[in-house]
Amino acid sequence: MIQKTELNKIIGTTQNAVDKYTYPIFTDKKDKPDLIASCVVLEIDNKYYLVTASHVVKTINTSFVIGVKGKLLPVSGEFVSSNSLKDKSSVGNFDIAYIELDSEFISQNEVISLKQNKLVMFDRKSSPHIAFIHGFPVSKNKQSKALWNTYKFKLKAYAHAGIIDFNFKDWGKYNKRKDNHTCMTYQTTSAGNTPTHPRGISGGGLWIVPNVLEPDNYFLDSILIEYYEKNKIVFATKVSKVIIFIRKTLLNDKDEIDIS
Repeated sequence: MIQKTELNKIIGTTQNAVDKYTYPIFTDKKDKPDLIASCVVLEIDNKYYLVTASHVVKTINTSFVIGVKGKLLPVSGEFVSSNSLKDKSSVGNFDIAYIELDSEFISQNEVISLKQNKLVMFDRKSSPHIAFIHGFPVSKNKQSKALWNTYKFKLKAYAHAGIIDFNFKDWGKYNKRKDNHTCMTYQTTSAGNTPTHPRGISGGGLWIVPNVLEPDNYFLDSILIEYYEKNKIVFATKVSKVIIFIRKTLLNDKDEIDIS
């Protein structure tokens, strides 16, 4: 059985690797950027997409800004959001939004995207050796410490490990669907400490490492959309379904989207 110290080391290695694909999202608060969530940039079918939770986009009334290499970058354009679909029954609280980023934005700002071969495209029948959520928790990135001024920031991403629950039964209770979502459970540490509060990680990734002996062989399983602190569970939208959502909405089939 792998020791806790070794497990933490492996997660640390993988976290450092996925840091480069994960970006903080800011909104304006008293004329200063305020950290509210996370996002992941994916390369799908030779195009680039910023993906986050749709409830994140819904809360932003001003400009949408992401942090890249210490700089704050406005993202212009219109997001495609599952919340805006006429037929919401087909997506079952899907909670995903995306916007395409052009290649010039990617190259000029040194944005790094996750390749398609690093995305989980099929349903797994057993739990991977390691699973963890990853992003920029507000509790660990206080406004006064994170911002140097209105143009630069200093933040730190965090990961918290858990177990993907393949035997989860209460999908309907949480208005989720087994075919669309991943459920991950987490626990307090052995010392009794509670994990990092997930607020701010919404829109970030749920990552997996299938083999504990290969920490560099990581994959993005899903996009984190919701957590329940009391029950110690989080839900994430499967990235395989996110890709279907992107492809179908790009065909202007936005009134009725069947993700299955």
